[in-house]
Amino acid sequence: MIARKARIQDAAALYELVCLYCHEAPHREVFDAYYTAALEDETRRILLAWEADRAVGFADAQLRDSLMLGKKVGVIQDFFVREERRRHNVGTALLVTLTTQLKAAGCAAITASCRKVDGSSQDFLEKRGFVKEKYGFLRVMQ
Repeated sequence: MIARKARIQDAAALYELVCLYCHEAPHREVFDAYYTAALEDETRRILLAWEADRAVGFADAQLRDSLMLGKKVGVIQDFFVREERRRHNVGTALLVTLTTQLKAAGCAAITASCRKVDGSSQDFLEKRGFVKEKYGFLRVMQ
């Protein structure tokens, strides 16, 4: 398994994962336009996790300046692993790679929120150093 930066030629693989994540198919032309723009955005970090030639997970984060924290933070916007690949270190690999990239970009913290709050999402984040706050999770980087 490898987690790496998304590329334009990964559009179909990421679209398939987004459809699973959303439980419906977003309009493909709209997805392609947003994906192309996201890849060109210097503040975005989009990663894909691969096992052989199959995409098994993705992460999408954006760098922002936080007025509340007075620091640059990485905001995890979307994070998804195929259900059958959960608990096989795919999410951990995505998070480690994402953390490394955000730290290199000068982020002092990472924030995350769960689209669907359930025990497994919360446990995943808390076991990896995130602290539950009122509206999400925060992890200060060392």
